[in-house]
Amino acid sequence: MDLVESDSNFNVYVGSETGVLKGVYYGSTESPPHLKNFHSFDQMSEAQSIISMSWADETQKDILVAFKTPLLKIYNTKVRSFMTAIKLPNIQSEIVGLHAYKNSYLVGLETGEVRLWELMEDKSVVNISTGKHLAKILPCSHRKSIFATGGKENDLQLWDLESSSPTQPIFQARNLPHDELDLRVPVWVQDIAFLSESTDLVAVGTRYGQLRLYDTLIPNRRPVINLPFMDHPLMAVASTHNNRQVIVGSAKGKVGLVDLRNRNKGVGHVVHHFLGFTGSVRSIASHPQAPYFVSCGLDRHLYLHHLHQKSPLKKSFLKSRLNCVLMADHFNQDFSTSECESREDQVHWQNIDMEPLDTTTSSDSKGTIPTHLPVPRKKRKHNISSIVN
Repeated sequence: MDLVESDSNFNVYVGSETGVLKGVYYGSTESPPHLKNFHSFDQMSEAQSIISMSWADETQKDILVAFKTPLLKIYNTKVRSFMTAIKLPNIQSEIVGLHAYKNSYLVGLETGEVRLWELMEDKSVVNISTGKHLAKILPCSHRKSIFATGGKENDLQLWDLESSSPTQPIFQARNLPHDELDLRVPVWVQDIAFLSESTDLVAVGTRYGQLRLYDTLIPNRRPVINLPFMDHPLMAVASTHNNRQVIVGSAKGKVGLVDLRNRNKGVGHVVHHFLGFTGSVRSIASHPQAPYFVSCGLDRHLYLHHLHQKSPLKKSFLKSRLNCVLMADHFNQDFSTSECESREDQVHWQNIDMEPLDTTTSSDSKGTIPTHLPVPRKKRKHNISSIVN
């Protein structure tokens, strides 16, 4: 459904595996969300899959879209069209992340290389080697010069582009001690999230199902919390407006709200799990001030959740597998708890079989008792004299 003229700009943007950028507008609670594709169907291709999306600046006017091939596009949310397309030369691997830094672009490659691409000079001015494999690159929202990286056998590292040596990490995490069998604990960082209002607390989700919290001010550089969230890979981690709470999504569609306060001797606390997911979760985006978040994945659905409610507030089918999602700051949806509870009650009542009973009666029956119901039997009167004898 196209966006009507009376609505404002889209407040959620989704990138699909077929290379289509989709816009979603959440309006009132009664009306369904408005959906729009910003690509034509003849441009759809799995080779042009959208891998990463990020805002160009704090005004959230432009969106940086990175494709599977070394192709970068800039989408303008006001004009509602792609304004610029840049093809990066001399890149032989896939792009895993794209972010803006001043007048340059920070590009992360799967081979473990991070490049600071200068747009005016059309060349890479800083080349950083993070390791043999890179799965995630994320800049800090409070200090754009600091960004985090991680991947397979490539533990969490923090970098500062404004330091005297930007090619050297300012923080490098240490692995956990050997397990009870004296075997090395494998490392595979899949997603990273800076906790709200902090540059020192970093949450990490691993492919081995662990959720870890690092404090960069602690000298031993090991995680202060190591929570075995699931026995399968964690694919997405996102911070919330609440301090020390993150949202975690797994490869089997398990999404939960986790409190990372050190309550149970460094293991964290799972507040609750969210419902409605049927496939692998690939991306989660939360609002920085409101208790809402959106998520998407391989089940081709976009979900809108409230942090304190398990059931989704909105669920939209977008026809293709989804890789990444962005939520705008002007998302001002205000769902009331009473409306959500009444909606859940209606769903439960709709699942109940309400077929009417068969009221046909038999010809010899005097009443209107249905024939398929058992006729109550009369109680047998006992002979008291026979019992006494």
